Amino acid sequence: MLRVLLLVLVHREVSSMWYLAMNLNPDDGHVMCYSQLWDDDTDFGTKENALSKDFINAAVRRKPVKYIAIVRHNSQGVLDAAKVWKLASPTQSLLDRFKHSQNTNVTDGSHIYSYSSRSYDDDPIFTYDGALIFNKRWSDNGIRIVNEGVQPHVGENPDNGAGLGVSWLVGSCATWGIETPLVQKFHVPNDFAVMGSDHGTGSSWYTKFVPKPPYGNYAIYVSNVSRRIIPSQTLTTFMKGTTGMS
Repeated sequence: MLRVLLLVLVHREVSSMWYLAMNLNPDDGHVMCYSQLWDDDTDFGTKENALSKDFINAAVRRKPVKYIAIVRHNSQGVLDAAKVWKLASPTQSLLDRFKHSQNTNVTDGSHIYSYSSRSYDDDPIFTYDGALIFNKRWSDNGIRIVNEGVQPHVGENPDNGAGLGVSWLVGSCATWGIETPLVQKFHVPNDFAVMGSDHGTGSSWYTKFVPKPPYGNYAIYVSNVSRRIIPSQTLTTFMKGTTGMS
């Protein structure tokens, strides 16, 4: 009984500090490519499906924040990987960063906390260590969130970037949008591995997107207090009853 009570108390403490800003499900039928909603000041999705489908909490994204966490989890909110970074500009909101931080390193170096119970050699966020870059643009390509540590492993081809919210041709989500590509060396023309069904059509003459089973959802949490994510608990109550930040 005492152990259960302690878990509840710890969970309340953590849930009061981390706020769910976004969730990306790479297999829910909605493609969060580079040009879809990332820099819009609007809600998307429902609280009931906040950890099982694409979701945006506009109120949380408007508040200045000091820390960001990315959490990989299943649709029941059970996590298997998490990283926390300290943000470089504590007076900016998440929305400010997506609107104005092109090709910008938004964190003070690499993560300050990490946890993983499952490892993959091609996860765009958790396989490698590095700072976070927002709105990476090169040529006509774009990625909303990039782990800087990925770049040395994918070569110089402009069409092999991996992260969250990707477009090979910004503005053409239906053809070249990818919610979550996998890390891979890539030389066109060739097949390109992506997580789940949330991607554009690709092209028979250039590149075909090959869906792989998703590793999970990717939830983005923010906070003004540095606190690790507790891996033994689900994420459901991190969001329940929390629509904004005090």
